[in-house]
Amino acid sequence: MLGDYAKLPYWRGCVFAFYLDNQISIATKNKASIRNLMLDLKEVVRTKSKKEFSNEEFVNAVSKYLPKEDFKKQFQDFILEGASILFNECLVMPFMHLELKDQVPAIRITDKGKFKLHYHFN
Repeated sequence: MLGDYAKLPYWRGCVFAFYLDNQISIATKNKASIRNLMLDLKEVVRTKSKKEFSNEEFVNAVSKYLPKEDFKKQFQDFILEGASILFNECLVMPFMHLELKDQVPAIRITDKGKFKLHYHFN
């Protein structure tokens, strides 16, 4: 029985998506977010019979928003090798504050209006 270990890749992906959303939003001064990236990836697979993309296609899509070589290293470290994202060292959007509580990152929303605006999709 695998227990919670079976969920680990999904949790890692969720944490990485949160990290990536923050990095894209900060780098583009809130002109883009992970939503834009997801729409770009949808375009990548639109004409394919199998709706999937390669790691290289993913890195190329992200490079529209973040420096490619930097992101390539992050992808290698965090996704392929499973290194932990050190949230006390990464940037988050200005309406959030990350705190460590017993070595576990906790998010505090400091501006609910901006939070709602960022995560509201039409």
